[in-house]
Parts: sequence; C-alpha cells; structure tokens
Amino acid sequence: ELLGGGAAGELPPPLVALRAGGALRPLFCVHAVDGHVLSYAGLARRLDPERPVYGLQAPGVDGGEPLDSVEELAALYEAAMRAVQPRGPYLLAGWSMGAAVAWEVARRLEAAGEAVALLALLDPPRAVRAQGEEDEADFLAGALEHLTGGSVPALASREEFRALAAAERLEHLRARAVAAGALPPEAGTERLAALLRVRRAHLRALRAYRPGEVRAPVVVLEAAVRPS
Repeated sequence: ELLGGGAAGELPPPLVALRAGGALRPLFCVHAVDGHVLSYAGLARRLDPERPVYGLQAPGVDGGEPLDSVEELAALYEAAMRAVQPRGPYLLAGWSMGAAVAWEVARRLEAAGEAVALLALLDPPRAVRAQGEEDEADFLAGALEHLTGGSVPALASREEFRALAAAERLEHLRARAVAAGALPPEAGTERLAALLRVRRAHLRALRAYRPGEVRAPVVVLEAAVRPS
C-alpha cells in the first residue's frame, strides 16, 4: 500500500536506482529472463556505499510490450546508461539471460569508441534449447520455479496440468505463486499473464542471439550449488 501510493521515481524506465548517489563509478545490472531487477537488491546493499547501482528493467514488467531481441534491449539500455553516465569506462553486470544482454551492451559501447572496465557474467546461460522443444507445461513450470525461487513444488502432475484449459493453467499457476508469497493475494491472472509475456519474449531473444566479440575484461561468476 505504501509503495502503491508513493510518488513516481525520478528516473525514467528502464533505469531503476537500486542505490543512487556516491562518488564511485556506477554499476549497471541487467535483468534476468523475468525482466525485473529486484534480484540485485542484495548485491547493491553489500557493495561499497559510495558505489551507485542501477538496474536495467525490461519493458513489459511495469506495462507496455516486451522486446524479443537482445539487440533491441541492448540498444535501449545503452541509451539509458549514457543518460546517467555519458562517457566510459563503464561497469556492467548481468545475471542469467542478463549476461547475454550485458555482453551485447558492452559490444555496442566498444563499437561507439567507449571503454568497458568490467563485464561481470553471473551464472550465464551455457546453452539454450531449440525453439519448440519446450512445451507449455514445461514453460509454466519453469516460470513458477523462477518466480518462487523453487520454494514450492512446481506442478503436482504434468499430465493433469496439460489437460487443463489455458485459463485454468494460469489460475493454477497464480494460486501456487500466491501461496509461495511470490505474488500478492490480490494479483490477478492478467498481471501474471503480463509477466509470462515478458519471459516468453526474452526466451525468444536468447534463442536467436549470436554474440559478437568484446575486448572488455570479463569476469564469470557461477554458483557452487545448483540451482543457484
């Protein structure tokens, strides 16, 4: 209720200030496949207090249509970064699918003559399934696991779930997410459907992306325990 009644933030989308202010060069963090940047809040708290941290949140998370191209996302995020920091060197991080987008942002910045001092890839995707290999039940089960952090069983029975109509599947997913605390009780299926549209678009983007060359120093961080 407090957040819903608050004034709009000063930064225009896609920028989210996870920690504004500070004398050090800012770190820009690219969203994972679900598009939001809440997963970086803990990281921002643990970095130097003088380090500004900005999240790059995907179109479609808070309204509008999602983008299904890594190149389009990277172009949008490059422009947003330049609005905060007009010149390099830049510090970039990306978790999961965000690692691919951060890579493309770094490539664009270098092509424009700017330096990238850090490109941190957090649990980057090792491989992506071919289009059409994942059926609807598998897609929704993966979405639920990601949404809840794996805190609830994904689906009791895949066979029963596949037999449900599309609207029933969505309500089943919503109820599970609410039970896990991943969605507020008042969240309707429309909100969940919007989040799923973002996820679908980003998976299409990731399947189609072929990374180019970057010269920036790259740090790869992988969780010791899977799933991370």
